[in-house]
Amino acid sequence: MMKVVMILLILLSYGYCKVYDIKEIYNLSFVNSEDYEIASLQKEVASKGIEKSFSSFYPKVEIESEYSKVNEFPVFIDGIEEERRDRRTDVTFSFEQVLYDKSKYLNFKDKKLLFNQAHLEKEKAKQQLIFDVTKYYFETLMKLNQLHLIEQKIKRFEKILERSKYKSGFISKADYLEALSQKEELLTQKLQYRLEYNKTKSFLEKLTGMKNIEVKSKIKLANINNHTLSSYLNDFGENIDFKVQKLKVNRAIISEDLALSQFEPKFLLTYEHKSNDIPETENQKKIALVFSLNIFNGFYDLKNYEEVKIQKLIEKSNLNKLIKDIKQEIDNKISEVNTFYKIILKYPKIIETKEFALEGMRERFNVGTKSIIDLLDEENKYFEKLNKFTEYKYQFIIEYTTLHFFTNR
Repeated sequence: MMKVVMILLILLSYGYCKVYDIKEIYNLSFVNSEDYEIASLQKEVASKGIEKSFSSFYPKVEIESEYSKVNEFPVFIDGIEEERRDRRTDVTFSFEQVLYDKSKYLNFKDKKLLFNQAHLEKEKAKQQLIFDVTKYYFETLMKLNQLHLIEQKIKRFEKILERSKYKSGFISKADYLEALSQKEELLTQKLQYRLEYNKTKSFLEKLTGMKNIEVKSKIKLANINNHTLSSYLNDFGENIDFKVQKLKVNRAIISEDLALSQFEPKFLLTYEHKSNDIPETENQKKIALVFSLNIFNGFYDLKNYEEVKIQKLIEKSNLNKLIKDIKQEIDNKISEVNTFYKIILKYPKIIETKEFALEGMRERFNVGTKSIIDLLDEENKYFEKLNKFTEYKYQFIIEYTTLHFFTNR
């Protein structure tokens, strides 16, 4: 009864699984990704920063009302004292317009660069998500194929062992027990592959926010033109990290100019109109052109200027180092893609040769010139090549995807 219940549970669990292709996984991951959402929100924050910085160019208008308790004073109307008061209300209207302040302009430029950087960070989050989906999708596919291979291998072993029971004259007891031992080893390998498959698939489930997903078991690899791979090296300038670092260098230059601008004069135009509630008291009006210049503030601005100059040198050095690293990575990836692609093209012939050798071994086993251990060893070699072929195809896809990642293609 318990066996029937377990079978029903397994069938139900498979009934709720849905097979997804990689495009569907992409779409689900973008909706579910917190990193991509955070990058999108940071871009919005940077956009608001531009608007906030630009608002500093607008005039500043204020109305201020002040109610005060003062010493008692007489109130005269037409030269006659009408009353005595001990309180008054003053209303001040002020207008202020910046005519020249280089720091505000530089701050606005910095905010625009910060927005561009946030835009690139969002693109990088998208790119990283695509890379993660590709990596875990094909890794899951590889583990699934390896699991299928080990299951086929176990069935072949079982078939060989079953036939050997009826042909005990061909094999010794020791060989038979060794074959049984190899079968048990295969069963433990199957458990390991199943664990690795479920573990890898769990990353896809985390990315998509879905449970009990399955991937398409067959993927056809596209042909590539090896002669065009070298052109990727010319695309290092499209690397997002490189673009971000260039923006950091430009922001460091602006920071240097901003620090230097603290030594430049500033001009303001101000207007003030002040009225009160005391009869026959003239309202006060004032318009002024304000000039200010930083003379001395404890060397703070001087040390700040020296600090940002050093920071600019650091960012430039980081950019030069990054260019070297990216070029080296792209060059390495081109070599790896080329190598794995050549291996993949050659491997079907290798497998065909191994399959031919395996068939020969079976014939010799059937006529009694080879032992069951010899046959099982040849089976192991054959399935090892099939497994290796699966791994090489996975490595090719990952390295090719990484190459696109570095060149932002």
